[in-house]
Amino acid sequence: MREVISIHVGQCGNKIGAKFWECISSEHGIDPTGTYHGESELQLERINVYYNEASSGKYVPRSVLVDLEQETLDNVRAGPLGELFSPDNFVFGQTGAGNNWAKGHYTEGAELIDSILDIILKEAEGCDCLQGLQVFHSLGGGTGSGLGDLIIFKKRLELPDRIITTFPILPSPKVSSNVVEPYNCILTLSTLIEYSDLTICFDNDALYNICSNTLHISNPTYDDMNRLICHTMSDITCMQRFPGQLNSDVRKLAVNLVPFPRFNFLTSSIAPLMAMNSQEYCALTVPELTQQMFDPKNVMNSSDPRHGVYMTACAIFRGKVSTKEVDEQMLNVKNKNSEYFVEWAPDSFKTTICNIPTRDAKISSTLLSNSSSIYECFQRVLRQFEALFKRKAFLHWYTGEGMEEIEFTEAQENIKDLISEYQVYQIGASSSDEEYEDEENAEEVEDNLCKMSTRKRAESTDPIHDLKVFDTFSKPVYLSIGDPYIADKNTVTASDRYKGRQFGIIPPKKGTHNDATFGKFESLATTGPATREVSPKRSPSPKRHIKPFVPSSPTKKLTGPGDTHGCFNSFEYTSQPYEPNDSTKDAKGRGGRRSASPSSNKKNLPPFRPSNPPKKGLNSTFSPFPEYMVGSSPLDLASSTTPGMMRTREKEKVFKPAGKLSGSTPTPSIAALAATRR
Repeated sequence: MREVISIHVGQCGNKIGAKFWECISSEHGIDPTGTYHGESELQLERINVYYNEASSGKYVPRSVLVDLEQETLDNVRAGPLGELFSPDNFVFGQTGAGNNWAKGHYTEGAELIDSILDIILKEAEGCDCLQGLQVFHSLGGGTGSGLGDLIIFKKRLELPDRIITTFPILPSPKVSSNVVEPYNCILTLSTLIEYSDLTICFDNDALYNICSNTLHISNPTYDDMNRLICHTMSDITCMQRFPGQLNSDVRKLAVNLVPFPRFNFLTSSIAPLMAMNSQEYCALTVPELTQQMFDPKNVMNSSDPRHGVYMTACAIFRGKVSTKEVDEQMLNVKNKNSEYFVEWAPDSFKTTICNIPTRDAKISSTLLSNSSSIYECFQRVLRQFEALFKRKAFLHWYTGEGMEEIEFTEAQENIKDLISEYQVYQIGASSSDEEYEDEENAEEVEDNLCKMSTRKRAESTDPIHDLKVFDTFSKPVYLSIGDPYIADKNTVTASDRYKGRQFGIIPPKKGTHNDATFGKFESLATTGPATREVSPKRSPSPKRHIKPFVPSSPTKKLTGPGDTHGCFNSFEYTSQPYEPNDSTKDAKGRGGRRSASPSSNKKNLPPFRPSNPPKKGLNSTFSPFPEYMVGSSPLDLASSTTPGMMRTREKEKVFKPAGKLSGSTPTPSIAALAATRR
């Protein structure tokens, strides 16, 4: 038999534990004294999962009740189930934790931890096959957070292969029982991330809304809210306590609901939830239960599943239901709400059916889901934590018990990382299919280009007919020299092609021409006998001219897309031709732009202005390339000419193309001009 040990820590944990044992005792037919008064043999078939049978025939819960105050455990003894628990399993202190996590973890709790572990070890030795532990505690108080944190840490070291399930009560977003709740909660959550296998979260605000809005209870009490929690825990454990069509246990839940080690926080909801006076007017069916399970109003913590995605989910049905009908409803829910489920887990639903119904309804259901929206609860508490920790408020109460500030910082960073991980998987789930399709399309296009380039090289007599370059994603792309945006195969290299992509220049499609791209690569090409002329069939459209853009303010820096090197980034494109001033024309009206002749094979280059203008006091003629590119450019700058050199005028502050150099003076090279500037 796979036994489970229950541990109740703190005032909240003991109150919830008392309701839990009251609920499952009624299902197994055990009265408050531990005597069996059931009606079916099925009630005793697996009763050893939670109960120990004494020699007198009395059934004793396998539980340990812990608190740092004696008053809480005295109330349990005086309650209706006082005679049900073993007196040896009560462990209490005298001073209390005083809502201080450090007291429960380091000082007061550390004094009781040995006796607590001894009792747990004694219960574990009496089990045939211990499956795991379940812990009931609150994250806002000092005992439930500090001492509960310490117990989970110690038992994980002693029992590393057993499942530890926790049922924590998170701080409410509207009502707070104490001021230092954010400190206690964040410190405990940091431990639950690492050492808990399943963490089913609740909070009082969501439970209060269910009681008042859905169940129409005028003044809900803690007993009403605890009853909802116990109903959930009873349904989760029913598959271990009773037979069914599709059985399961806690280990199977952990395997199917936790996709990643740190994503062990689950959200729960139950059905049916309706007022007492309206139950006779409703028909309980599987579709009705399914609709209520996925209703955001029935979620038992302050997170909205519509703000996230479901990674995994488990639907637990109790009563006589059809397996086929359950499977159909689960499939319909996922098909109609596919945007709320991740695509990388196609079979994200687990279904469990137990034949034994609850005491309140003939059929019922419970949903456990691992939703990314749970990070909203952590994010809310983290904001409260940061508001206090930023000012070091109330911190002296913790450091006075032996804590250090580094522990707060580490816990804070751990929760931040968890929130970021949830957000990453939430965002990635919506675009996973698109990225997968894009990758497939990219690979297909790449294969086609490679095949086409291989075929061209086989047919061509030119050994370097094609150029192999790399785009920004480091994927090889084979480009033909005949494309209009490549002017010369000997001068335009892979580095130039990469820069063209980096600065937002996209190659034109077949049959079209991008004038700016053509001018850009034309300016990079050098003149000489190796220059290829563009084919007449693929001749570009009339070139647009680039008018230099002068910023209105010298302090304002205009940058273009992909401006990482400070070049080719500040342009203003216009369809009007650039006309030089009359002062630059000669007596015959010529000047400004040099005329193109077939013999020289030089292009009419549009002027451009780099992002960094030359400084005053230097030579007025400057290079269109930055200084760091001189000598290291893929172009042969030492032997190249300057087909489109720019000159500046001190008075007009406008960059204009240089005219023809008089006489037979050769055009200065870019390297020489750069040396002159230096």
